[in-house]
Formats: sequence, structure tokens, C-alpha cells
Amino acid sequence: MSCESRASQLVGSTPTGAVRRLSLATRRCLQQIINEGVPTAVVVGVSGGPDSLALLVVATDLCRRWNIPVAGVYVDHHIRPESSNEARHVYDVVQSVGAHPAIVDADMEAYREGGPEARARSARRDALVRYATQWARESGTTAATILLGHTMDDQAETVMLRLARGSGAHSLSAMRRRDLMECGGVAITWLRPLLDQRRVDTHQVCRDLKLAWVDDPTNAVDGPWRASDGSALRRAAVRQWALPALERALGVDPIPALARSADMLGEDDAYLSAQAGDLFDACVRESEGARDGRSSEAEGVRGAERGQVDACEQSEDNDSARGKASRGRGRHWIVDCTKLADLAAPIRRRVLHRLLAQVSNSPGSVSSVHVRQLDEMALSGAHGTRIDVPGGHARAERSGPRRSMRRLIVERVE
Repeated sequence: MSCESRASQLVGSTPTGAVRRLSLATRRCLQQIINEGVPTAVVVGVSGGPDSLALLVVATDLCRRWNIPVAGVYVDHHIRPESSNEARHVYDVVQSVGAHPAIVDADMEAYREGGPEARARSARRDALVRYATQWARESGTTAATILLGHTMDDQAETVMLRLARGSGAHSLSAMRRRDLMECGGVAITWLRPLLDQRRVDTHQVCRDLKLAWVDDPTNAVDGPWRASDGSALRRAAVRQWALPALERALGVDPIPALARSADMLGEDDAYLSAQAGDLFDACVRESEGARDGRSSEAEGVRGAERGQVDACEQSEDNDSARGKASRGRGRHWIVDCTKLADLAAPIRRRVLHRLLAQVSNSPGSVSSVHVRQLDEMALSGAHGTRIDVPGGHARAERSGPRRSMRRLIVERVE
């Protein structure tokens, strides 16, 4: 292909209107990646809707001008009979604008928990990660950037959905502009360049550039997918009913304000999470197993006098033998409740959330209910209390001289 792809011809050297706004937003995000100095391969997730098609064109224009390998990927969930035709349409569009086209399958059977939206999202994410890893290797680099076409409207919908669940700052900060992960030795960056742009602009770009998009019926309240109770999918209901009703009630468009709230909460959460990360090791220790039970009470006392909370020391409660046996089965974590109690509540709960995410190996399975239960147990100091947590269980103990040392033992169930 020539250096000037069809995408560059469509966008033009001096774009105007909605095309210019989306192009500049995408340029800002990609420029940050380029400035970091590690060559990256770009993958654009393309569903065929106007948001992802508009992003595909402006991203392909930039990548071709900057000599960055760019692929447009359609993830086929094989749920709707028309998905194969949509996949072929997207493949042709991606190829026509100058990006490398690909269709990948989503393994929906691998996900059993949650509603259809959550399962499809998880399967789609894994499919994009697999392809991005492969695309980076084929492009001769160890970094990949996945671009997603979420807009300000999507962000506002997410905030509303999470407000209804009673979420905290971390969850209400909703979708991040940038997330990082690693897969198979490839550093993967997730970017959402259009979070400051409106959905009406992506539609306008597609109309201006004469891009035929696909209307996903699952976005409609009367679409083929339903919630478990038979009602409309929650996001579709928020989009078509809740947000318009809120606009009528307030007399102003609520979407920019909801998105601003997500931005501010994201900044607050990033700061508090960094503080919690710095303090995590001071409060939590991890151990791979327990000793064989031959340690003496005196040894445990010496450890307590040294100010240590050792996973292997002998417990002084009546079920110490059972405790040591269970601890020897798998990984467990020891929380110093005295140090934990000295932390401010927002920091303390983030420390516990981080701990539970490690225990479960799945941050998404940890809810505020789990964190608050563990927090209450840590602060109460109730000896012998036991609760289940995602991926394992936790119990409260007192140890050391006169049982002065309070701690939690959190064990992963293998």
C-alpha cells in the first residue's frame, strides 16, 4: 500500500468538524505512547458500529503516517446468526481504509458468571489480548496498543449503572483512558481516545466519510438479549430511558457532568490507591505454608517481641492444630490489625481490597461488601471470627504475649 492510505485520503490533510475533533483526540493519546520510546503495534477493536468505525479511520490515518503497524479486529461472539455477515462487512471496511483486517472468535463458553453483557465483554477482551500479542510479535515489537471506541456517552452510562449498584470511587471512576497489562511477554496498553468525545460526533464522522455502520440490536431495549428477569439489558435501559429522563428532569444534558465526575473520582482514586500500595507491605505479609507444627510457644513469643507477625508461628487459640493444617495447604496472607487500624478508612479499605484481589486472582470478584466485612473483622479484634472471601476464607486471631497482637489470616482455597 502507499504511505497515504485511503484513511488518510478520507481524513484529509486539514480535517474539520467532527473528523478533526476525533482525529486530534486520538493523536493526543497515541502521541503519549510514541513519546515513551518503545515501538508499538496498534490494534483497533472494531464492532462495526459508528464509534469504532470512526476511531478506525482516524487511527489508521495516524498510524500509516507514523509508520506504525495497525490492525482492525472484529470479535465474533457467534451469538447472533447475522454476526458472520457483519464480520465480513467489517473485514472489508478495515481492509479498504488501509489497516490489516482480522476476525477473531470470542470463547463465550469460558465464561459462566454474570449476565450476557459481562460474559461477552470478558470474552471480547481476552480475544483482543490474544490477537494484540500475536500482532505485536508479527510486527517485531514487544508492545501493543489496543484502541477502543468508547465515548463520553458510554462513560456516563457506566457511571449511572455503577451508581445504582452503590459503588465507591474506584468503580465510579468508570472507564480509564489508559490501562496497562502484560501477556506472553508483550506489554499491552488499552487506550480509549474518545472518552471526551460525544457519540453524535462518531455518527457524524461516519456520515461525512460515507462509512456504512452496523446497528447492534443488543443496544436496543427490545433487543434479542434480556436480563435474567426478562427485562431490557441494563445499559440499553439507561441509554434509552434513564438518561433522557434525567435530562428532562434537570433541564440540562447530564452526560458531560457525569463524565467529569468520573474523571475527578479517577484522580482521587489513583492517589489513594498509590498511598495504599505504599503501605500494603507494612500491613500484609504473604507465606506459602506453615511449618510442621514443631515450633514452640516460646518461639512464637520471641517473634511477637521482635514485632513480627510470622505465618508459621504457633497460634494460641484452641483450634491451633486445625489452623496450622489448613495454612499448610496453600498460600495465605497475614494482616497486622494494629498497623491496619492506624490507617485512614479509605486507605485501609484499599489495602484490604488489594489483598482480596490477590487471594481471589480476580479483582472483579471482590465487592465492597467483602472489603467491609474484612475491615469490620480487622477492627473488632474478635478472636476466632471466620468469614468466607472470594477465593478463600479469613479468620481473626490474637497471638503473642497475653494475646496482645491482633491479626487476620487470609487463606486461598486451592
